[in-house]
Amino acid sequence: MMGVLRAEILKAVTLAGVRHTLIAGAVIPALLTWFNARAALRGWQTGTDGWTTQDLAQIGVTESLLAAAALAAVGVMLVSSEYRELSVDQGGGYERVTTALAIPRRGPGLAAKMLVALLLMVPVAVTTNLLSTAVALWILEPAGIGWDRERIAGMLAGCWYMIATGLLGASVTTVLRSGLVPMVYLVVNNTLFSPGFLLTRLTAAAWYLPDTSLIGLVVARMDDPHQPTKVVSGLVAAGWLVVVMAVAWVLERRRPV
Repeated sequence: MMGVLRAEILKAVTLAGVRHTLIAGAVIPALLTWFNARAALRGWQTGTDGWTTQDLAQIGVTESLLAAAALAAVGVMLVSSEYRELSVDQGGGYERVTTALAIPRRGPGLAAKMLVALLLMVPVAVTTNLLSTAVALWILEPAGIGWDRERIAGMLAGCWYMIATGLLGASVTTVLRSGLVPMVYLVVNNTLFSPGFLLTRLTAAAWYLPDTSLIGLVVARMDDPHQPTKVVSGLVAAGWLVVVMAVAWVLERRRPV
């Protein structure tokens, strides 16, 4: 198992797209927080734009969540790279075939890949949350914004949101054997709009979809009486992740290559 894990780590760190995306996911939210916090503080001090203390407290939280899109992309790339065509210098063919020959047992191979994904995502999620929060609190100190229990709870929820999104991307890509659909859907879902979140306006059941349950971890309490608590949203998101991973596990063991 350790040999399989080492092989997956080497494959992951040699993917330039993965390295660049991880760095961007850790740094860009902090830079965005810096710009937004400065603008918000000016607006609060001058009384323009309607900034309140409660609004200022959200600075650094929403920006850090952009890292979820980066981790989703990383999860997709780690798996979809198996289905890319190798160059002539590398012998041609597909990496998936090489992996199957080197690691005949699919279960340990999939477990190792998911563990590597987790090892890459946890530091980025924690770093992003800490950097964005530190920048926000440093700039917004004149407004009396500081550490509190709600801020810490939000950071923990944000970390779980990012990691679960990344693992969901890897799991769905394993099921579909294609990175196109999960890449487009998860990145759009975490940067532009969430289709599942829009569906909550039509039916309360939409709060329990995979993407919407994740969003429920980090959005503020709305007027919708059907909106579950953050704890329930976290448990539902974990349940979906377990289900998708189980499906990926079964399919991987049954596929010929």
